Amino acid sequence: MNKFTPITISLLIILSLFLSSCNMVGQASRAAIDATPGQSPADEPALRTQSPSEEHYIYGAGREARYKDGELIYTHQDYLGSGRATTDTSGEKEEDNTYLPYGESLGASGERFSFTGKEAENDLIYFGARYYDADSGRFTQKDPIKDGRNHYAYANNNPLMFVDPAGMATQGIGQMY
Repeated sequence: MNKFTPITISLLIILSLFLSSCNMVGQASRAAIDATPGQSPADEPALRTQSPSEEHYIYGAGREARYKDGELIYTHQDYLGSGRATTDTSGEKEEDNTYLPYGESLGASGERFSFTGKEAENDLIYFGARYYDADSGRFTQKDPIKDGRNHYAYANNNPLMFVDPAGMATQGIGQMY
């Protein structure tokens, strides 16, 4: 099984500690990072009432990790925000995800968030303003601001040069940040 380098693991641990100290993580995630839920009396009652199957996400610059079933899983994203790999706390690779330019997944992914980091629902990806079907490379509803000639197209039919981060307006990839 592939492993990430010790430097990557160190950076993830530092990120987790930073997020914890900045109070940017959820109650269950904080317990996973601290590994001692009893230390925070304010968090303890909430942790006891949560279902063990609930998912909690840790956010930093993006979606950094998720906590589910007592396990912390780190997400490694590409420049579009797509989750390309997940690792456990020891750095062991849990899952590899690869996407084609229009967002078709090459392999089954158990991730709730998919292409460009958007939430997937029933084989459709929710972009905020409308749903996107990666298999056809088209949105399922008309463009609400009618940007361009084809109101159903994703990224002006050129996903190598453009993105549509909210489902309303195409941007050049260099204009995303």
